Amino acid sequence: MRIADLLQTDLAGAHVAVIGQQDAREDSAAIRRALDRMTAFDLESGVDLAEGLRLVDPGDVAVVHTDIQETHKRVTVVLREVTRQGLCSTVSGGDHSLSDAIPPG
Repeated sequence: MRIADLLQTDLAGAHVAVIGQQDAREDSAAIRRALDRMTAFDLESGVDLAEGLRLVDPGDVAVVHTDIQETHKRVTVVLREVTRQGLCSTVSGGDHSLSDAIPPG
């Protein structure tokens, strides 16, 4: 099974949210394509991520090219909702300033 096969679109029952930033130079779509090539089984440890791990992909956060603060606000809103629902998250795409939008905790 591939990592991409573990992705669902509903937050309910998920463990980890994979969030992208739209229109980033290192596009989040490229990261999703890479997940399509990765298997969920790790030969070295013998761990199969497909046994119990559920990932959710709520899609990309829309970027406001003329307002970085608004873009960060949008990312923060999504991350707070994901955290409120008890999920871990990973954010892809964007530049180093994206870390400013990640709420503590």
